[in-house]
Amino acid sequence: MVFQDRTQAGQSLASALGHYDPAQPIVIGLPRGGVVLAAIVARRLAAPLDVIVVRKICHPFSPEFAIGAIAESGPPVGDVAVMAAAGRDLTDRQLQGLQHEAASLRARYTGDRPSFQLEGRPALIVDDGIATGLTMEAAVAEAWRRQAASVVVAVPVAPRTSAERLLRLATDVVVLHQAGPEFQAVGQYYAHFEPLDDNEVELLLQKPATEASACNLIDIESLNAVLSTIRDYPVTSRAIARQAKTLGAASVVSFFESIPGGTSFQDKKDVMNRTHEVEVLAEQEQDEPDDHLRNY
Repeated sequence: MVFQDRTQAGQSLASALGHYDPAQPIVIGLPRGGVVLAAIVARRLAAPLDVIVVRKICHPFSPEFAIGAIAESGPPVGDVAVMAAAGRDLTDRQLQGLQHEAASLRARYTGDRPSFQLEGRPALIVDDGIATGLTMEAAVAEAWRRQAASVVVAVPVAPRTSAERLLRLATDVVVLHQAGPEFQAVGQYYAHFEPLDDNEVELLLQKPATEASACNLIDIESLNAVLSTIRDYPVTSRAIARQAKTLGAASVVSFFESIPGGTSFQDKKDVMNRTHEVEVLAEQEQDEPDDHLRNY
């Protein structure tokens, strides 16, 4: 399974979670990429959108090798033996520095808005994929520390081994595609997997959490009028929004500003199909799996 981009993956994940309706859930995205999907899921569930910021802990002598992860509070998670062996170089001050970095990023993303109170409420943690699972493991631990009533992990893709390990830590794990031995990186399951910047995360978090799905807001006639003026494809969502502004098509502007600006569309048919995708997917019946680890 290959997803076109994070927007399409988020729409598919939102559809798979359509049955998931706990009382007053809070949807939590993992910056940066996970926030794109979390924003779509939050709109689908009419739930608040928040973030948990996690920093990877790299081996002192191999910076590209992650040996653990640490969230905004609490102890680190990861390979205890490796971290213990690196102990003389991995000091408490360094770990505190990573937590300070996580807190600073949260402040940048959310501004003056405090974190939503998780105590007694279900937490639905979303990312654009899982590799080792260290980052998600730290986020799950953070949600439990905040006394969430339950913690559900939801991602488009993950190796089965990582998903099974997280299932021992979370209430439930929802994975659209469980990857096998061929898994190398999350990006191989996306046709477009461009990096996001912090500004895009800020914009996603500024949108009202209960905002209706953009598909329900867009005027199709206006969209057709905008697309009739576009001659060169592929075209990004940012370019479509810019063109819509010149034509005064407010609903089209709203729709394409609600997704990351680097999202690329191959032709007019691609734009129209993916504009309708949330509604189409919402109508599809989802079969419940027999085992606890859900593979949609």
